[in-house]
Amino acid sequence: MDTATAQRQMVEQQIRTWEVLDERVLEAISAVPRAAFVPASHREVAFADAPIPLACGQTMLPPNLHGRILQSLDIGPRDSVLEIGTGSGFLTACLARLGAGIRSIEIHPELLEFARANLGRLSGPRIELE
Repeated sequence: MDTATAQRQMVEQQIRTWEVLDERVLEAISAVPRAAFVPASHREVAFADAPIPLACGQTMLPPNLHGRILQSLDIGPRDSVLEIGTGSGFLTACLARLGAGIRSIEIHPELLEFARANLGRLSGPRIELE
């Protein structure tokens, strides 16, 4: 699968069509490799317009909802963010690209380790996980 093309199509065909037009949000989502935050068993549907199952009965939101959340928050480059529920870390990574720093709290140790591994592969803004 050509993940770069799939990610671009996800942004153009799913996220923009939900009236997510903030260029900073679109750039953040485009820059974070969504497939890297999806469990290996579901990588082939990483860009689908559907929730993706995670450990502990949790799910990763569809891309269009991530876009809407990020746009609604209107995070500036000097803002600090507290996220409750890290999940896979995808939204965490997008939030970090928009703000000065992020602290994310996850109650499920298995998901916390999954997110820590996913986020550890990225360089960029400061992210604190607990």
